[in-house]
Amino acid sequence: KTVRLISRARRTKAGVSLRVRAEVLDRADILASVPGTSNIILFHTDLMGTFGTVSIDPGGRIRRVDILQYRESYGGDVRSPSWLAQFVGKTSTSPLKVGSDIRNISGATLSSIHVTEGVKRVLAAYGHPQ
Repeated sequence: KTVRLISRARRTKAGVSLRVRAEVLDRADILASVPGTSNIILFHTDLMGTFGTVSIDPGGRIRRVDILQYRESYGGDVRSPSWLAQFVGKTSTSPLKVGSDIRNISGATLSSIHVTEGVKRVLAAYGHPQ
């Protein structure tokens, strides 16, 4: 399943207040897409409350992966920029296997696997050259 983030902003004396709620969908949705540029796709993992985005360039290569929300008590290292950076450049033909081309995080094996599987699902659905 995938989640669509719905935001509402309002101006306050202190600045801008932003509220975001999540709506669970049955499939992955493109959040932003402009022909010839990168797509940004939201994904949901099998971990409770973990959501992220994958940016894919027109050639089908990952440009960036971000974890937007992570609620597990262990495995928070999957949010680390250095761990997420290893996805950059991967394509739908890349193995994307923890312990092979994706580093495992000691003590967070399930988190590593679930995030990797979420990214793999996005690439399988949307990671084809435009």
